[in-house]
Formats: sequence, structure tokens, C-alpha cells
Amino acid sequence: RNQLIEGTLNGKPRSEVYNAVLQDMNKMNRSVLTVAKDAGLIDEAGFERFSNDIYYIPFYRSMENEDLQGAQTASSLTGQKFSKELKGGNERPFGDLMENTLRNWSHILSAAMKNQASVATLEAAESIGAVDKLKENEKGAVKVMEDGRPAYYRVNDPMLLDSITSIG
Repeated sequence: RNQLIEGTLNGKPRSEVYNAVLQDMNKMNRSVLTVAKDAGLIDEAGFERFSNDIYYIPFYRSMENEDLQGAQTASSLTGQKFSKELKGGNERPFGDLMENTLRNWSHILSAAMKNQASVATLEAAESIGAVDKLKENEKGAVKVMEDGRPAYYRVNDPMLLDSITSIG
């Protein structure tokens, strides 16, 4: 038997407290993933995969100055990413797991909102002929995510292109 769940916490059995916290964390994670899905950043399959992994914890490595290295919120409006794989056999320790989770949620929500704004802007611009939706990527195209898949647009107005790619 695992000693970490023995005894009580605030007068309740530890196992009950831990299970309640896990359920709350999973509800919060699903709500963040719902925002990402509704914004087109991930598709239904991605939502199901990530929302059903009830033990998922993002791992970001600690830097020498105690900063965390991991998901950075991209500053531009377009080209948002849902996640990035941690690579390398680095010896740096992982950051605090709760801080990693909050950082991950913040990244997902920020990327989802930026993607949603990008898609709305490009669709409005397409309706007046200022952009063309492309079948595939080409040089100079801007990328957004629609239903969890990359979508590419050619922006015909240089000032609009500048605006879209520089909004943070």
C-alpha cells in the first residue's frame, strides 16, 4: 500500500481528497481543451486524446536562472501551435508540475484566442477580396489552424499582411 494516501488531510481521508482534486483538474483541463477545439486549434480527435489522458502533466525544463523552458506564447497573431515536443536528453530538472500545468493552460488559451482572431480576420478579408485561401502552403502565405488542420492564406494587401503578422 502506498504511504502517500494513508491518513487524513483536513479531516478527510487523503485518497478522497486526492481523487477530488484529480477530478477538478481534469474538468479544468477539459474546459481549456474545449476552448482550443472551439477556436479551431485542435480537432475533435485531438480533444478526445488530450482530454481523456487524465494523468497528463506538461514537462518544462528549468533553466539555469530558474526560468522555465517550454511552450512560449508566440507573439504574432498567425502561426499558433498547440504544443511542442520536449526534445533532448537534457540534465536540467523539470519545473514545478503545478506551475507547468498553469503555464500550459495559459499557452493553449492564448494560442486559441490568437488563432480565432486570425481566422476571423482572414475570413472577413477574404469576403472583400483582400486575401485568397490556398489549397497548400506557399512562400509568403500565413498559416492558421481550422478544425485542427493548417490552413493557408495569401494576403494581397501588404499593409494588411503587416498588421496580421505583427498583432500580439
